Amino acid sequence: MYSIDWAKNFQGFSKDYPMNLQKFTQFYDEHISDRYFTYETTSKKQPFFVIETRKNQLPHLMGLQHWNNINVTQPEKQYNNLINGQWDISFISKADNQAYKKHSGRIEFLPNLYNFLYHYQCSVRLVNREATPMFKRRKIDMILQKDGEKWVYILELRSKGPQEPTTYIPATLTEHRKKSNSLRFKSEPLEIKDVLVEKNT
Repeated sequence: MYSIDWAKNFQGFSKDYPMNLQKFTQFYDEHISDRYFTYETTSKKQPFFVIETRKNQLPHLMGLQHWNNINVTQPEKQYNNLINGQWDISFISKADNQAYKKHSGRIEFLPNLYNFLYHYQCSVRLVNREATPMFKRRKIDMILQKDGEKWVYILELRSKGPQEPTTYIPATLTEHRKKSNSLRFKSEPLEIKDVLVEKNT
């Protein structure tokens, strides 16, 4: 399994040090999933919010819903196949190479979730889903964004609704070219002051 120090200092994978999908899933299981991240902000409009993480969110963040040639489609079962090593990079790339080529960037970006959630090393913004077609379609209310040299990665979050309007769940992870028109949308930045992390047992 990958370590916390590895995640804190993550700079990406390489040909010499490729991603080990089982090790990452074990890390996700141990340090990211099944938690409540409660953030305190400087905003009077939204002084706090919660991000709720679950194990079964990982396959969707990877984009596995876009694979055509895998016979297991339930996120819980997909997660089990990832964590036990049955589905590794070789398997998912061979299962649907076209889908893998399209989504490999977001898969290899996933270790950044640790610094997103624990250290808020990203921009945090509220979005108006009704004003942006792609967010309206996916029912997105908040984003965590990190800009790279050529690509921008966005963790899209969805409010749990009227009963828990300030609790958000990760819906998808999207990848955009830095100058893409898809990045032109109105948003309201939130500045994070602190975070409380609690295990959801």
